Amino acid sequence: MKNKIVYIFIFIFLITGCVKSNVDMKLETNNSFNIVITNGYQASRDIDLLSDEDKQKYINNGYSLEDYKEDNYTGIKLSLTVDDINSISDSNVGVVELSDIASIKVDNLKIFKSKKVENGTLYTADFTYNLLQENIDTYTSSAT
Repeated sequence: MKNKIVYIFIFIFLITGCVKSNVDMKLETNNSFNIVITNGYQASRDIDLLSDEDKQKYINNGYSLEDYKEDNYTGIKLSLTVDDINSISDSNVGVVELSDIASIKVDNLKIFKSKKVENGTLYTADFTYNLLQENIDTYTSSAT
């Protein structure tokens, strides 16, 4: 039993690592909007964070996807560009979970709350970004 526990700890040490996540957003003066979400996972060997089926689903939803490698991190970079921020805005938008936006078709995506003001339109957002333990478990299990 003691050896089994030692092997489990060795296995966990070999496949676990740090997670690196970054979200960049840019609103241009012409009202176009770009968001790039980068998720990298540091592991003792390369792993695929998403299945080919999941990657294709994101592409079909209107996002561009590329593999990400930097330092000891391997992962994905997900990008979205819209021509007009108004297409992803609504007056009734609540809290938006950024880690879930790629599962929504761009045509149905609403991430900014818009409000008409004296000089134009005010855009606000309330974002959360959760990297849940179940997601980390998915990443590490794909390395086995």
